[in-house]
This record gives sequence, C-alpha cells and structure tokens, in this order.
Amino acid sequence: MGEKGRTRAEREFGEPRACGAGCSAQVTNWPPLHPPDRSLRPGRHSLATTKLLPSRHSRRNVTAHRRQFLRLCGIAGIGAIAGCSDGSGDDGTPDPTDAPSDTSEPPSETAETPPETADTPSETADTPPETAESTGGWTQRANFDPDDGDTGDMFGYSLAVSGDGTTAVVGAIASGDFEGTLSATETPSGGDTSTADESNGQSSGAAYVFDGSGGSWSQAAKLTPDDGDSQDYFGSSVAVSSDGTTAVIGAYGDEDPNGEEAGSAYVFEAVGDSWTQRAKLAPDDGEEFDGFGYSAAMSSDGTSAVVGCYQTDPDTRDAGSAYVFDRSGESWTQQAKLTADDGESEDDFAKSLALSDNGATALVGDPHEADPNGDLSGSAYVFDGSGESWTRRAKLTAADGDSDDVFGWSVALSGDGTTALVGAFGDEDPYGDLSGSAYVFDGSGEAWTQQAKLIAEDGDAKDHFGISVALSGDGSRALLGAENKYSSKTTNAGAAYVFDGSDDSWAQQAKLVDDAANGQQFGNSVALSTDGATALVGDVRDFDTDGSGGSAYVFTS
Repeated sequence: MGEKGRTRAEREFGEPRACGAGCSAQVTNWPPLHPPDRSLRPGRHSLATTKLLPSRHSRRNVTAHRRQFLRLCGIAGIGAIAGCSDGSGDDGTPDPTDAPSDTSEPPSETAETPPETADTPSETADTPPETAESTGGWTQRANFDPDDGDTGDMFGYSLAVSGDGTTAVVGAIASGDFEGTLSATETPSGGDTSTADESNGQSSGAAYVFDGSGGSWSQAAKLTPDDGDSQDYFGSSVAVSSDGTTAVIGAYGDEDPNGEEAGSAYVFEAVGDSWTQRAKLAPDDGEEFDGFGYSAAMSSDGTSAVVGCYQTDPDTRDAGSAYVFDRSGESWTQQAKLTADDGESEDDFAKSLALSDNGATALVGDPHEADPNGDLSGSAYVFDGSGESWTRRAKLTAADGDSDDVFGWSVALSGDGTTALVGAFGDEDPYGDLSGSAYVFDGSGEAWTQQAKLIAEDGDAKDHFGISVALSGDGSRALLGAENKYSSKTTNAGAAYVFDGSDDSWAQQAKLVDDAANGQQFGNSVALSTDGATALVGDVRDFDTDGSGGSAYVFTS
C-alpha cells in the first residue's frame, strides 16, 4: 500500500507504544486520555485513543536508537509522548560560532486560488490571572485556559501575541467533543446569546482569543471554522497581526476542498469586540494528506500570510512547500508557491515559518533535510519577494551541524527580516542527546552569516531546548522553549529561556518556569511582543488545568 493510502496512525506513529531503544517513555502519558471512538466518519481513521495528536514521525527506515527517538518521541508531535527523558545530561559551556551560510537564488513556483468566506460567532469568558515570580527580573502575570477546556484539548499547542503584547491567540488543536454533543454556548460580544452550538466533532480544534489590555487577562472569543469537522486539528498553527485584529489559523487535517487531511487555513478578523471568519485558504494544487496549515505566519498589517504544507510532493514525496496569500479588499488570493530547489523526499520543508513585518521576507524551516550535514540535520531557507514574484536568497545551516539535529524545526525573524533564529532541538552538543540549541543569523539578500549558537546554561540531555523560538521586533531578544526540561516538581516540566544580544554577542538573561504543580511540556510553544517585554509560553499538558488540557502563561520583564 502506498504511503498516502495508509491511516494517519500508521503514517504518523507506527506502533504507538514504541519509543525506540533507550527511551524511557511513560506510556501512561501517551495522550489523549479518553476511551476510543470507533464511529468516526467513513474514510477517517479510528484509534485506541480518541484524540490523535498531530505531526507524523518520518518513515525513513533508520534503526539507530537516536533516530528512533526523534521519529517516535521528539518528532511525533509536540506533546506526543511526555516523559521521553531521564533528566540526565553532560555539563557544557556555550560555544558561539561564526560561519557563512550557503546561498543561491532560484525562482519559486507561483499560482493563484480564490478563497472561501464565512462568518462565525465567538464566545467570551473571564479567567482571573495568577502571579508568580520567575528568574532574571521576569514576573508571571497570568495563567489562562479556556472556560470550556477539557482533558486532552492540547490548549497551548500553538500561540501568537500582538505587537503590544495585549492580545493572545492560542490554539487547542485536539479540542472538540464527540460528534453530536453540545460543546458550548456562543455569546457574540454585543449580541444575543445563541442556542447551544453542536461541537464540530472530536479533535476538530479551536483557537481562543485572550485580551490583556486592562491589566488582567480574560477570554474574549472562541474561534471555530463554520465548516469544521472531526480531526481537522484547527489551531495547529496560529499567527496574528501586530494590532491583534487579524488572525490566520491552520487546520492541517481538514479534507475540504482537496481531500482527506489535505488541510486548510482560516482568516478571522475582529471588528470591535466581535470576531468573524473572513476567508478560507487552500492551495490550488492541494492533494490529500498534504497537511496544509501545519505552520503559518502573517505580516504585521495582516494583509499577507504564508502557510506551510510540509507533506506536499512538488518534486518528490513529502518534500514540502509553502504558499503566499495576499489580501486585496475583502478577498484573499494565492500569490506564490515556495519550494526548496534542492528538496528531497521527506525533507518536511515548511514545517516552520516566519515572516518579516512587511511580508517581504520569509524564513522557512526544513528540519529533515540531509544536505550538507547528514540525515535529519536540517536547514532553513530565506525568500524575498512580493505578489507573485518570490526568490530564494539563502540557505542557512549550522556551522557545527550533524545528523539528527533537526535544525529548522522552529524559526523566527526580526521585524525587518535581517535577524533569523533557528531552533535545533535534536542537537547533542554540548549537553548530550536531544539537549538542543538554536542559532542566530544576520543578513539580507544573499549574504547571511551565523553569529551565535545559543544553549541553556543548565542544559541537559533530552531537554528539547529550541523546540520553539521567538524574536523581538528588533531582533535583540530571543525566547526559546525547552519543553522537556527536568524540574524538582515533575519530570518533563519544561522551561523557557530569554537571551539578549546582537551580532555575535548573546547571553542568557532569564529562565522562565510556570507555577503549576503538575505541568508538563511548558515551553512547547512561545511568542514575544514587539518590544520583547511580554512573553507568552504554552504548557500543552498542564495537569493543573482541566486534567491535562493545557494552559498558557504570560510573563513580563
């Protein structure tokens, strides 16, 4: 049977309980936590668990235990197995390095597609903030979760924050009740309470908007697509404009219009206090199992978006691609398709994305690429352009890159597009296997240079440092997640780290931890305000909220 004819379970996880030699996974943490639903609609898979987690392991036939871990533990989705760590590691010290990156400029492919539009109401709710002290002059200001949250929702899987740090959009990728059950009462701001709304189905997903403009944080809206369905995984990616009024939200499991798990993305806009679905984005050459919407980024003014489709087959299976969409008036149109000219099978190009403020520079992660540092070493590509004309300007790789580093799993760009931050959570140098790192590059056009390698001062093996990254607007502050960082409170508690710097001089300024007694994978997602003074950190398996439904934390400096 061909790869794209297999079920998602077969393609993503293989044997779900297998973690690879040497992995100490706690199989009781294999989410989700509900009994199975074997009545999913025809053509969709059914599993021994009801809320299948996103992101597949690669199907390359590798046998080394480290590669097995990356495939089935570290890369099987953020939060797929909490507990793949023994908390041990080697000591080490930071080792910044300078090296030029490879560059070239082949043109990208282009295409256009008309969007679909629809409106949807949102709900509002208040969540009182909590406060707690963190290190390095940072203070925890709020901890929030959705008012209708449930075990296994994976709230915090993705998140974004507005430029001024007062609007947060948080994805709950596995949210959604069994089909035919009631999920919530929608209450559009300034309008009448509607009748109870039926859920879009299991793991249909949702995204939540929180407002912190008044000094405390409260839920302002719940966003769901008007055509949502089971296992759409709406909320798999989120991005928001600088003013916090336009959001693009990925649903990489959606089957409409391009077939099973082809994926889509939705644009929502806020008018006053109400949020409305404005457009549905899908590539004009989309196919089933493409996974469009797995990643997304948006320009500062909310008029341009780039959406990742990491399982497309432009030249070879699952090489990946990214699509540029621009807004004109009320319509969104596909402008360009970005691909790696040297892409190969299962590179997963566009697994991560970032976009400059003006929407003219895109950074695209390609974490499974083998060239030039070995299998799964990874890379990232810089594209410049506008409208239908986009050009690949540079290929970024780590100067000390090695096999299984998955460099490019996470990426971030400064507002002007001249500073890039690339995470490599599989890096083993210097703390040991899967300790992780991130790299800072400066440049423009074809000239990009590695400036620094960032590692945590207290790094350990299996920390997954660099699993998520963010940059301030001027590129002088970086926020990096380490979702598996050991804590005395609980295994795999997670942490986030703040670094400040410029050029080749970067230093760790703070370590952020949550106040949860039972949180796990704090740091699986991160975001920074433009001035770098507000940090948003996801904790996708926070057991202090709704069992393990997840939460998000706000810190300020």
